[in-house]
Amino acid sequence: LWLPRSGPSSVLEFVLTPRMAAAFEGRISVLHRGRVLQTVLIHAQVVEQGGLTGPRPAITQQVEARVREHWSDLGSRRRFDASFVLNHTHGARPLLTGIAGRRAWATDLSGIQEPVDAINRLLSEVAYSVADYSAGLTTGDNLTLFFRLARLGGDLYSALVIDHLQALNSGGMDVDEATHIQIVSTRADAVVPFEFIYQYVPPDDEGDVRFCPDALEALAAGACPGHCAGQQDPRRHVCPMGFWGLRKVIERHVFNPALGRPGDAEVLVQAEPAGDRLRLQLDRSALVGYSAELRQEEVGPLIRLLEGRMQGAVREVK
Repeated sequence: LWLPRSGPSSVLEFVLTPRMAAAFEGRISVLHRGRVLQTVLIHAQVVEQGGLTGPRPAITQQVEARVREHWSDLGSRRRFDASFVLNHTHGARPLLTGIAGRRAWATDLSGIQEPVDAINRLLSEVAYSVADYSAGLTTGDNLTLFFRLARLGGDLYSALVIDHLQALNSGGMDVDEATHIQIVSTRADAVVPFEFIYQYVPPDDEGDVRFCPDALEALAAGACPGHCAGQQDPRRHVCPMGFWGLRKVIERHVFNPALGRPGDAEVLVQAEPAGDRLRLQLDRSALVGYSAELRQEEVGPLIRLLEGRMQGAVREVK
């Protein structure tokens, strides 16, 4: 499919053979350099041959997720190794669509619900007793926490990566070594904790487990050293770098079709990582907005302060 800068695209035909007469739902995902820009759902009704008695049901399309509004600078955006779209069927069955390289596939996520629920419960427990975990990685109850997370993350790795995602290896993606992935959730509750996937062999004995002695060095460097003791004896060690949340750059988008773009909106602000920029430049320019409840003289000191600090212009939005 050729999508030019302007004008109509080329034509692409899909031939689908339904297995039964039922409601049909398909997804078209538009990607560039491995990142999802937009998804559209196709709805139709499949009937038995000769079984149509009334008007022919229409085939309709519905924008499911509009991740990017502006496509003019796609060439400067970072390439992603894989993208995943999470949604539910009309029967509330959780689905995941994965795209990597020239390969795409869809899978039912019902089988991973048990480790996902267990991770959520564990994190809720931690949220109620933050003081027990905040004094440093190797202090307090952190070892027990990381042991339990590694066990659950290992279950998630088996249920999701080994059973499903490793199919992408034949499509040009090394699941374990990929560094940048994008996740688009079309429902606020369609969240799979990819960050807690643990790709090392998980420890098997809580009484004999310890942090990898190279864990702090690995966290500082962003990668495990070549002499990593934790990988040489993973059953007795837990390493933070085994979790995808520390090994990979994970860009998440939670899109609510009920909200979309407000009809009366004149400005839509979205953050986007650029391919040629590693740090945000906060001292170049500023946009200051304030409500009608504030007087200009109340905001004036802030604007003058910004004008003195910024290298570029400061603009007011009322």
